[in-house]
Amino acid sequence: MKDVDSTYPVIINPWNLSLMCPDITSPAELAFTITNVSDLPLTLMEISWPDELVVFSLPSEIAAGKSETGKVMWNGTAFESEFHKSLTFRLSDTANTYFTIPVAGETCSGSTVSPRVSDAEDCTPLSGNR
Repeated sequence: MKDVDSTYPVIINPWNLSLMCPDITSPAELAFTITNVSDLPLTLMEISWPDELVVFSLPSEIAAGKSETGKVMWNGTAFESEFHKSLTFRLSDTANTYFTIPVAGETCSGSTVSPRVSDAEDCTPLSGNR
């Protein structure tokens, strides 16, 4: 029997993402792991994120009992101080479970961040599943 307080059928680590102080020397990129703790493969669907600020790279499927890595990267858009958004996706389990991962970003000392578009282009979002 599954634990009702768990995030079954997946475990996301870390469960919240903070992009701190992106600048010309720091690419503001984070990796996270999604572990499928069920006995069936899972597909990630209906993916939504604040594409005006970040780009995500996600696995399209996670095999039963396996882990896959996702990546979030600041997309190069300048912002003045901070943002608080989220990534949401639905799983192909029988309950059609939705998961939301908080995503936050903050500049250093309130300064405006210069765009890093070349880095954002390296983090291609999952196509056809958005």
